[in-house]
Amino acid sequence: MKKRFCALLLVLCLALGLLPAAALAAEDGGAFGTVRWTLDAAGGLTVSGAGDLPDHAFAGRTDIVAVTFTGQVARIGRSAFAGCTQLRRVDGFGAVTSVMSQAFAGCAALTELTVPGTVAEIGTGAFSGCTGLTAAVFAPGVRSLGAYALAGCTALRRVDLPDGMTLLGSGLFSGCTALAELPLPDDVAWVEPRLCENCTALQTVVLPAAMTEVPRGLLRGCTELRRVTVQGAVTAVGDGAFSGCDALTDVYFTGTRPQWDAVAIGADNARLTAAALHTDAAAHTYPDAWTLVTEPTCTRDGLRTRTCTDPGCGKTLSERVPALGHDWDDGVIVRAPSGVRMGERRITCRRCGLTQAEAIPPEIAAYEQFQDIDRNAWSYDGIAYCVARGLMSGTDTHTFAPHAVATRAQIVQILYNLAGEPAVTGETPFTDLTSDWYQNAVLWAYQTGVVAGTSATTFAPEKPVTREQIAVILMGYADMVQHLKHTWTPADLSAFPDRPHLRRADERRHASAPAKQRDA
Repeated sequence: MKKRFCALLLVLCLALGLLPAAALAAEDGGAFGTVRWTLDAAGGLTVSGAGDLPDHAFAGRTDIVAVTFTGQVARIGRSAFAGCTQLRRVDGFGAVTSVMSQAFAGCAALTELTVPGTVAEIGTGAFSGCTGLTAAVFAPGVRSLGAYALAGCTALRRVDLPDGMTLLGSGLFSGCTALAELPLPDDVAWVEPRLCENCTALQTVVLPAAMTEVPRGLLRGCTELRRVTVQGAVTAVGDGAFSGCDALTDVYFTGTRPQWDAVAIGADNARLTAAALHTDAAAHTYPDAWTLVTEPTCTRDGLRTRTCTDPGCGKTLSERVPALGHDWDDGVIVRAPSGVRMGERRITCRRCGLTQAEAIPPEIAAYEQFQDIDRNAWSYDGIAYCVARGLMSGTDTHTFAPHAVATRAQIVQILYNLAGEPAVTGETPFTDLTSDWYQNAVLWAYQTGVVAGTSATTFAPEKPVTREQIAVILMGYADMVQHLKHTWTPADLSAFPDRPHLRRADERRHASAPAKQRDA
């Protein structure tokens, strides 16, 4: 028996050894202060909560395959994911505004990168050494790319840089040996030295229109560079800006020949001065026709583009196509106005088919119907709103009683009206419901869990409703009827001296047993 047990144990161990590591991994998780994280068995990391992800938070971990930021995480710390060699995707940046230095350095499995405009700042070397990265897209709103942010990304072939950038850091694309096109923003405020050093596949470059001085070593070692366009605003070329650009044959200058002659050209730029010069050149050649990329809809803007046709340029202009707006029809009257009650017209957009309700003013204003309402009072707009929509009515034909205290039955009736007076069947355990007008409302509120009574058998319909009870009842309506998720942070009541008498509605109510609890 003992031998058989040992044999079975051995077989089990061997079987477990053959299972993939992911199948054995349990979900992991933790927190860095107010920043929380979970890692599922497939290597999907979700970072949530609020605050900053600290420096080196996940550095060197090889069990992370994808990462998603949610919640209000604002900053990814230095080297937070450095050396995560199995990280393949960043599925969402959430509310992140800053990616600090070396944050994803050496993530060799990362293949594509899309950074939304909410991420304004990319730090020094943030994605350096991501040798598997083939495309990096930075959306409008990304303002700065720090020094060497993409240096050594040897597989990088496509980079999209938005207009409106303030900084392209030193050595940003240094050693990106597969980068054949680099459409630079025309209005970038500052370009630092050695931006494209040793980008040996780069053949055509159009320098930004805002550039007044070509930084030193800007295109040093770009051995395949054949054509460069220099803007007419340039007055100086730094030392070695074109050093080693042995294939350079043509320089296109958007200014005049006298302007070019006045440009101060630094040392070690022999290929620039030896190349054929074309003055009064156009920076880009765009086709007349635009390409519609995204059709505009009634509510969303579209997008159209034009791409420069010059060989090897790749610069694309994008232009917003304004949203069309709804084209409403004349509508169909669903309910005609009657007395103080407003009517309703259902209108439909001829373009997208969206329908929505449109109010038809009531025949009689609230102040005309109810003699005790002051049309100039602070409460009049609210009263008129509730009366017109049938949420509230008068205490009799011509009396609204604006200064009377609301009862428990009245507040429940108002919410029942707001819910559309759904049909109800059954009964409540309350023995003190003596009037007919609120029976359906109380039954509905009890069955949905909006209210629970003042005891197991009493509802106290005629008692004034307190502020505490209203808070509990409204929370019940939000939970049980609107089904709102509790995504908010409970308010701090410490400033109120009577807070011991207040209990949060979400602590007093549970959907599983509404009848066993009390409203007061």
